Parts: sequence; structure tokens; C-alpha cells
Amino acid sequence: MTFPGEQDVKNYLKLDSTLPASFDPNKTDMAYYIKRYNTKLEYYINRIDNLMLSGDKILDAGCGSGAWSIALSQRYKSVVARDLSQDGLDVFNAVKSLMGINNIQTDRGDLEKLPYDDNSFDDIFCYSVIMYCNVPDVLSEFFRVLKPSGRVYLCLNNDGYYHYLINERGKREKDQEEYGKKTLYNTYIKRFMQNQDIEIKANISQYCGRQWLATLDEDLKLHSKNEPISVSGYDTRAYSFAEMEDLAVHAGFTDFKAQTEGMLITNEQGIKLEPLYHGYYNDTVTVWECLFKKS
Repeated sequence: MTFPGEQDVKNYLKLDSTLPASFDPNKTDMAYYIKRYNTKLEYYINRIDNLMLSGDKILDAGCGSGAWSIALSQRYKSVVARDLSQDGLDVFNAVKSLMGINNIQTDRGDLEKLPYDDNSFDDIFCYSVIMYCNVPDVLSEFFRVLKPSGRVYLCLNNDGYYHYLINERGKREKDQEEYGKKTLYNTYIKRFMQNQDIEIKANISQYCGRQWLATLDEDLKLHSKNEPISVSGYDTRAYSFAEMEDLAVHAGFTDFKAQTEGMLITNEQGIKLEPLYHGYYNDTVTVWECLFKKS
């Protein structure tokens, strides 16, 4: 079994073959979703096997255009795939039809409030989505809908990913530079609110730019008065291994394991594969993954 080609998907959806391939973090386009299928299905399946994921029913939380969901459907009897993007789900449903896959249910919605019964899923898979969400709310919902001893897989971004956006990709795409700076600013000020020992002004000046220091001064005044700061409604931020482990433990999970993206292997017979993302930028972790379970 293989994924259909880009042109087959575009023809099925009656899309213009000259779709742009740009990526806006606030509005991902159809071309981006279709290109997620350029990686071979066998690669995704091998990654899942490396994690020893299999069973009766799994939730793909934030499925995008569904490449991972289709791989999961080869190892689980039933897959529920949920995402906010209608574009992504449109591509996903087209690919499902072209491939004749019938054990995946697609569902549109966010992750902070899931419409599923308690103890519904054997496992949960969440690739490159949770750092855009209210993480404590999402983990609470994951714990609720997961069966006892079920596992959660997450892939997410650490600081190095946004350093890369600012210093490398931002040279070609200005919006990526600004997105990276805003996300790091949100990361640093949220960390400061939890632990005021960190060097927040030095970090913001070095990585976000001195122009963000004025925003910081105003936000610190607002925070001291228990008033909303400038990024109060902005969930997107970076997470370190330790930060996510603390959040997972607080939500009730145990047995936390982490590694850079593609390098977490729990299967002794697993196949070593090239990761989809470089694990480090200037010695700082970029994209990483973790596994933990409901006790």
C-alpha cells in the first residue's frame, strides 16, 4: 500500500495544479497538507513500530492531513482522527477514499475539550500540535479519554526550533522570523512567571531582539497587578523535556521517556530511521518526542 501522488489528490479535490507552497503558521494552505504525503507510508509505519504502538483504538489528536493516521490504521483496528483544519481534513478524506481505507473516523474540533467518553482509547498520538494548545487542558482530556495503562505519544518543539526560524528560515520568510520571536517571548515570560530566577531580560534581548524589552517592561507591570499581559491569549510556546514531564506528571501520567524527533525507540528490533527534523540547532533541542502512560 502506498500514498497517492500529489496530482492524484489535487485531481480528486478538483484543485488547481499550480497551488502555492507557502506556509503561514496561522493559516496553513492546501498545498502544505498535500505535501505531507511525499514521505513514504512505509516510513511512518516503521516509526510507529519503533514505538511499539498497536491495539484496538487510537486517537490521532491533531491529525492534519492524516499521513500518520493512515499509518496508524495499519496497526490499530480503529483510528479516530481529529483536527481543527477543514483544509487538512478535506485532503485526508480524499486520500482515504483514493486508498480505500475504511477504519478511520475523521472529526473536526480542538483538543482542549474532546467529545469522547472516558476510557475510550488504547493510545493517543499527537504529532506537532500540542505546543499550539493549552497544554494542561489537553493533557487532562487525554488522561480522561485514555484507558488505564494506555500511552500518549507527543512530538513538539523546544527553543531551538524557534531559534532556527528566527536566524535561518526567517532570512527568507519574514513572517517566520516574527512568529519565532513572538513564540520565544511567550515562552520566556511564561517561564519567568513560574520561576523568577531566570534571566528573562537577557534571553529576550538575545533571542527576540531589544525591541521586545519595552513590551516586557509593560507586561511585568501588568503581571504585578494581576492583569492580563500582552500574550495572555497566545498559547503557542516552546517546551523543554523537563517542562513537559512536569505537566504530564501533574496530569496523572507516569513513565515519561523523551528523545529528539525520530530517535525514541522502545522496540529492540526497531529500525533506525532518518528523523523528519534535525534534533538540534546550535546545540539546542529543536523538535523532540516523548511517551508516557496512564497509570
